[in-house]
Amino acid sequence: MGFLRLHAISAAPDADDLLVSAAKGRALFVGSADAPMLPRAGVLPRQVWSRLHPLGEMDGHRVWLLPEVPQIVPEGCRALEVRPLPPLLHPDEARALLTALALAHWLERSRHCGVCGTGTVYDTAEGAMRCPSCGALFYPTSAPAVIVAVEREGRLLLAHNKNFLPKRYSTLAGFVDPGESLEEAVRREVREEVGIEVDDLRYVTSQSWPFPNSLMAAFTAKWVKGELTPDGIEIESAGWFSRDALPDIPVPGSVARGLIDAWIAKGR
Repeated sequence: MGFLRLHAISAAPDADDLLVSAAKGRALFVGSADAPMLPRAGVLPRQVWSRLHPLGEMDGHRVWLLPEVPQIVPEGCRALEVRPLPPLLHPDEARALLTALALAHWLERSRHCGVCGTGTVYDTAEGAMRCPSCGALFYPTSAPAVIVAVEREGRLLLAHNKNFLPKRYSTLAGFVDPGESLEEAVRREVREEVGIEVDDLRYVTSQSWPFPNSLMAAFTAKWVKGELTPDGIEIESAGWFSRDALPDIPVPGSVARGLIDAWIAKGR
């Protein structure tokens, strides 16, 4: 059946329900670090169940979100960093986890009404935070972003962002500004970050990337003019790389790695 996101789940949590305890890029798992699985709600004390939020259903099991990672990790569980894990998880569990991270981020930032300042409550039927004073509803949102694989004469543009792991290179990405189209955002981000112009944009795919709450739209593009000039603010270095001389690149499972792998396959 896969993972099905639901606004409401009937009845209270049960010990056999699936649990996603996640926030700020970390989550609880059972199993080994190289074969992680989502735990059951029963790993948590029952007094914690009142803080669970309905997340969805998966293979006949209800799935609940605890929008935090307990400071004291329950016996038999481990708290792991999420970024490298999606390739190790079943695709349905990976989707549930990424959904949970985005919702945990939203819940943390929606505790008070943005209109009148009153504390909000979770409206199960709407899947939104509701203000009990003025009635305003605050739904989860995604921040649109773009990511692009730029090619020049058989070589791929990869750059090192100051926030990456040392020596890690990837494709360029950035958020969409208000009023921009996705294509305009691609051209602007590339121009701002490395000083070149691109064209022949082709949409490829999209991916929810909840770090914290992005929706990444992926493109390919062709270099038109200009020489690489990293901005020195976000991008520390950039280069054109051939298929047989790639630097350290993102792990499988990310849309960036998908773009790079598709480019490599195109040249075989």
